[in-house]
Amino acid sequence: MASMPTLLLLSTAVSAVSAVSTAGCHFHVNAAGAGATTAVGAGRVAGSILEAQAAVRAVLARNATLDRDVVVCLGPGVHQAVAVSFDRRDSPSGGQGRVVWRGVGSKAEPAIVSGGVQVVGWRPTTLAGGPAFAAAVPLAARQLVAVRQLWVAGSRANRTALYTDVNCSICTTPNASKAVQCTWSYTPNATDPQHTCPASAPHCVGFVNNVKWGHCERCECRSENSLPVFTGWVQRTGRQVAVGYTASKPVPAAWIKAFKPRTIEFVWPLVIANWIEPRCTIESIQGNNLTLASSCAGGLMPQPVRIEAAPPTAALQPGEFFHDASSGTLYYRMAEGQSQADLESQAWIAREEAVVTFNGTAQHSWHNVQFSYSTWMQPNTPDGFVDMQAGVYHCTPGLAGCNMGSLGEPRGSVQVIGGSDLIFSACKFTHIGSAYALSILGKNVTVTGSSFHDLSGGFLKLGSVGGKDNGSPDTALWNEHFTVTHNTASNQAIEFGAVPGYFGGFISHSTISHNTVSNAGYSGISQGWGWGGTHAPGYGNITISFNRIFNVMTKARDGGGIYVNGYCNDKYTNVISNNWVDHDVNVGAGLIYLDNGASFWHVTQNVVTNSPNTTAVFLTRGTGPAYNSAHNITVDHLWYQNDEKPASGCLRYGCVLDQATVFHIPIGQPLPQPAQAIMAAAGANPQIRLQDAQDE
Repeated sequence: MASMPTLLLLSTAVSAVSAVSTAGCHFHVNAAGAGATTAVGAGRVAGSILEAQAAVRAVLARNATLDRDVVVCLGPGVHQAVAVSFDRRDSPSGGQGRVVWRGVGSKAEPAIVSGGVQVVGWRPTTLAGGPAFAAAVPLAARQLVAVRQLWVAGSRANRTALYTDVNCSICTTPNASKAVQCTWSYTPNATDPQHTCPASAPHCVGFVNNVKWGHCERCECRSENSLPVFTGWVQRTGRQVAVGYTASKPVPAAWIKAFKPRTIEFVWPLVIANWIEPRCTIESIQGNNLTLASSCAGGLMPQPVRIEAAPPTAALQPGEFFHDASSGTLYYRMAEGQSQADLESQAWIAREEAVVTFNGTAQHSWHNVQFSYSTWMQPNTPDGFVDMQAGVYHCTPGLAGCNMGSLGEPRGSVQVIGGSDLIFSACKFTHIGSAYALSILGKNVTVTGSSFHDLSGGFLKLGSVGGKDNGSPDTALWNEHFTVTHNTASNQAIEFGAVPGYFGGFISHSTISHNTVSNAGYSGISQGWGWGGTHAPGYGNITISFNRIFNVMTKARDGGGIYVNGYCNDKYTNVISNNWVDHDVNVGAGLIYLDNGASFWHVTQNVVTNSPNTTAVFLTRGTGPAYNSAHNITVDHLWYQNDEKPASGCLRYGCVLDQATVFHIPIGQPLPQPAQAIMAAAGANPQIRLQDAQDE
C-alpha cells in the first residue's frame, strides 16, 4: 500500500495534460491526432492504449494486490489497435480492485478502439464502363490478400457479386447486372409434393437438389449476367487432390487481366447443406479451367451460386466496391447521398483480425467503449471457409487456426482466450468483419447492456466445441459462469450467412437472458454441440430466458429462433423460459428447436408467433442410435399463433409435450394476458445502460 500515493500523483499529472479531463480517471488516453504524444509523469506517455497498458503494468508491479480500481479513460475519437493484447501481467494478483477501461466519449463522438485503416486520396475514374472513385490500399494494409470490407460514412459497402443460378431466398435486388428478384415458395404441386416455384417468379425454372440430403432445396433462377456454366472436376495425384471447374465458355477477360490467386470467391449458400454457406477461392485460371485454392474440404462442389470479388464486367452499382489486388487499388461507386468529402474523410477498411485480445487476463472491465473495423481472412486461406455449423469449419491439420484435428473455430473481433472475471458493459460492437464480434473462453465473464450491429457474422461466441476443456472432469478447465444480459444484436450475418447470432459450445453454469436478437442469418440463439455423440461433463446448467428474438433464419435453414443440440450432463437441469420468438423465416424445423442429442431441458412459459412455415416447437427424433435423438425434455406453457403446431419425435425417450398447457391462438385473436406479459418482459431493457453509455 505504500506506493498508492505515487498512483494518485501520476493521476494528477495525467489529468493536467489530457485533452479531456474526467473525474475518476487515473490515466487518460487521447485518440490518434489529439495530442497523442504528450509527456506524462517521469518520462511516461499516454498517447495510445499500449502506452497506457505499460503504465498500468508499472502500477501493478508496485501494487500487485489492488483494493480499489485503476481507471483508464479513453477519449473520444479513434484509438488504433495494433497488437493490443492483454495477459496475466495486466491483472491484479488479488484484492477487490479492477483495471477499468472506460470510454469518455458520447453517442456523437464515441471512444472507438479500431482495427481499421483510413483510405484517403480518392480520385474520380471509370471501371467497366461506369463511374467510380479509386484509391490505393494504404501501406499498412498491403499485407492483406484481399480487402473484404469497406465502410464509407458509417455504411458498409457491398462487395462485387455475380450470380449464376440464383438462390431465390437471397436474390432480392433486381438490376441490370444481377438476376431478377425471385421469391421462396413452399406450396406443394403434383410433381413435387414439397416444393414448387411460384408463378409470380418467371425466372425460377426449377429446383436444385440439396447435395447433403438429396431433396429439393431452392429455386433455380436464370442468370442475367451471361456467366458460363461451371462444371466441377476432381484430379487426384497420390495424396494430393485438386478441385476445380471447367467453364462452358471463356471466362470474362476482366478476370484474367486483374487476376490474383485467392481473391475471387465461389459461394454455395444452402446447396451443400441448408445450414452452411461454404466459400472457396480460385488459385489459378488456365484457359477455361479454374482451379480452387484447396480441395474445398475434399468434396466436389456443384455449380457455385454466387461469385464474389471478381473483377466487374459491368458498371459498379451504387454502394459497391471492388479491390483490384493485382494493382493494390480500391474502386468504389458512391451510394446515394454520399460525397467525395465523405470518401476522403470517412472511408475505412479493416486490417486486424483481432481488435483486442485477452489471454489469461483477469479483473478487467470495459465500459462504454466502441470496437470497430475487424476482418477475418479464413476464406482467403488455402483451406477456404467450408463451415460445418455455426461457423466451425473444416481445415487442414497443422495450419493456423486448425486447432481441433481437422476442425477450426472462428474467433471474435474482441477475443478472450482463457480470461476470468471480465466485464463488458455498455459497449458497442459495430462495423465488424469477423465471424463473431466477441468470442470468450474462460470463466466468470459478463456481457451486459451492450449493442452489436453491422456484423459479418454473429454477435457472441462462448466456449469451445473441442473436448479438452469442458470434456474434461477437471472443472478448472471448464468454460463456465457466463452472464449475457440486456444486449441488443441486429443486422447480422451480412457476409457469413450461416453463422448464428449467439453460439455457445460446451459451457456450463451460464445465463443468456433479456437480450434482443434480430436479423440473424441462421439461428438467433444456438446452444450446444456434439449431436448426442459427445458427453461433456462440463456441459449444462444453462438458462436461456426472457429473450426477444425476431426476423432470424434469413439466409440459412434447419435452425430456429432458439436452437439446441448436444448431450448435457444429467446432473443439471437446463431451462428455456419466458422467451418471445417472432417471425422465424425458416421453412420447417422449429422456432424453438431441440436437435440431435439435446437433453435435460425444461421448455416453459414461451411465446412463438408469426412463422407460418415453421413448427412452434420441434423435438427431433434424430437418426441412428438413440442418443442421437432429443431426450428427457419437457415442454409446457407454450402460446403460439400463426405457426405450425408443436411436434415431438422423442416421446419414447423421455420427452413430454404437455398438450394441456400448449395453447394455439387463432390469427386475429388477442393473445391471453399470460402470453402478453411474457412478450412485454422479453428482450433487453435499454435503461440497463448506464448514464454515459452509447446507444445505437
